[in-house]
Amino acid sequence: SAEPSGGAAAARLEEYARHAAVPVEGAAQPSFVAPVLGWDTATGEEVRWHPAGPRQDLLNGHVEVWGSSGMGKTQFAMSLLAQLSRHSGSRFGIADFKNDYSNDTGFPAFAAAEFLDLWEVGAPYNPLALADDSPRAIDTAVIELRDTVEEATRAFTRMGVRQKAKLEKALRGAYTVAREEGGWPTLLTLNDQLDADLAGVMGDLTRHELFKSGQPLGDVIDHNVVFGLSKIPGNGQTTILAAGFILSALLLRVQNLPPVPNTIRYVIVVDEAHRVAAFQAIKTMIREGRSKGLSVVLATQQPLGLPAVVAANAQTKVCFGLPDATVAAMAARKLEPDNPRLPEQIRTLGEGEAFVSLRGEAPRLLRMAQAHRDADALGLPPLHHPA
Repeated sequence: SAEPSGGAAAARLEEYARHAAVPVEGAAQPSFVAPVLGWDTATGEEVRWHPAGPRQDLLNGHVEVWGSSGMGKTQFAMSLLAQLSRHSGSRFGIADFKNDYSNDTGFPAFAAAEFLDLWEVGAPYNPLALADDSPRAIDTAVIELRDTVEEATRAFTRMGVRQKAKLEKALRGAYTVAREEGGWPTLLTLNDQLDADLAGVMGDLTRHELFKSGQPLGDVIDHNVVFGLSKIPGNGQTTILAAGFILSALLLRVQNLPPVPNTIRYVIVVDEAHRVAAFQAIKTMIREGRSKGLSVVLATQQPLGLPAVVAANAQTKVCFGLPDATVAAMAARKLEPDNPRLPEQIRTLGEGEAFVSLRGEAPRLLRMAQAHRDADALGLPPLHHPA
C-alpha cells in the first residue's frame, strides 16, 4: 500500500503520541503506545488496548483469544504484535505450532522478527545455559526442566517417580560434566546421560539438536523470535517437549528480571494453547508476570481448554467466530452467561469480527485489527506474502 500523505502521517503520529506513556526515567524502552484492538461495529469508534501507559485501565496484559480456524485470530495477533514491537519497543516470542507466522506468511519482516524452524535448522540458543552460574540457579533449572518433561509427556505416557529421579540425575550429570569443562551443557550433553528408558521419552529432542549450543535460550527476550514447531515429526510428544523447554527458559529468565513499571516489556504468544495448558510455567507467568512487564497471549479453538488460572487472571478476552453451537455456548458462558442471544451471535460472527470483554465487562462487538487489511491504518508496513 502507498505511504500516507504528509498530513495523514503527521496526524497519525500525533494520535500515537496522545496514547503514549510518560517515559520512565533511565528506561531504555520507548514509551508505551496503546495499540488498536479494532473498531466498534456499531459506531466505528477506534478501540485501543490499555494494559499500561497513563490511561491504563487493565490490571495486566494477559489475553485469551478463542476462535475457529480462518476467523481472524492469527491476523489479529500479527497486528497486535507488530504495533507493540514497532511503536512501543516491546519484544515477543511465539510458539508457532501451525506455521502461521513463518517467513512464508511475511510476518517476520512485517513485525521485525526472526523465524526459527526448529526441525530443519534448529535454534541457536541453548535451553540448558543460564544467565547465572550459582548452584541455586542450576538447582532451580534442573527442577524446572525435570517437571517440564513430566508435564510435556503426560498426554502420551506417565512418568513415574523413578523415571523423574533418573531424569534429575541425568540433568545434574550433564551440568557437572559441562561445568568441569568451564561451559554449559547442551542437549547433546544431556543425551549422553540418558539411559534407554529416558531416551525413549525425550531422545528425539536431545539427539536431533532442536536447540544448539549458544547463548541461553532465555536471552530471546531481547529479540522478536518465532519458534517454528510445525515440522517436528512424530506423534506430537517431541513438539510439546520443545515448547515446554522454550516456556521454562522464558519463565526462568523473566523471574530474574527487575520489576518494570507501567509497560509491556515482553509478549509470549502461544497458538493452539490448549496443547501447553498443563505447563506450570504458563500458570506461573499468568499469575506473576505483570510486575515484570510480561504479557501472555493464549489462542485456542477450545474456550474450555485453558486452565482456570487463565480465566481468572486474563483481563482481556477476545472471541472470534465459533460455528459449532456447543463450543459457542461454552464461550458465551465465559463471556456473559446471562445473555441468551450471545451463543448464536458468536456462532454467526463473520471473519475478522469478535466480541471483546475487558475487565470482565459485557463484551463489545468489534471489527478487529487484521494485519493484511489494516496495516496502513495502524502505521505499519504492508504485510507482504513472499512470491
